[in-house]
Amino acid sequence: MALVSYALRLGVIVEYRTGRRERGSGRRTRTSPSGRLERAADTAGAAALLLAGVVLPVIALIGAVDGCSWTSVVECDVDTGQGNARARLVELGRKGNGVVGRDIQGDEVVNGVNCGVSDDDVVRAPLWRS
Repeated sequence: MALVSYALRLGVIVEYRTGRRERGSGRRTRTSPSGRLERAADTAGAAALLLAGVVLPVIALIGAVDGCSWTSVVECDVDTGQGNARARLVELGRKGNGVVGRDIQGDEVVNGVNCGVSDDDVVRAPLWRS
């Protein structure tokens, strides 16, 4: 991603040097590309638009429905009313010596103590499998 950003920045520099951008305002002039570097700058700009308009929203959507937690999943002791039980929690915050989190099986917000990191961050099946 850093290389793409660097290439796009070089494309803007090329536009300034070839006179395709105004020095004071930075607006593009309406001249057509004449050289190889100018065409490369136009191609990089079109690639950036495609990336920002199509690819990144698709990646964000996939990340939202893949079933993995966006925060840490911990295993804690939770008081269920009938004694302590071990439960997997999606961590919402830390309070005192414990964790406030959403119990994955119980589907409720609980307080957990004696927490350890869970090996698995999957909280449900991906949307495309359900």
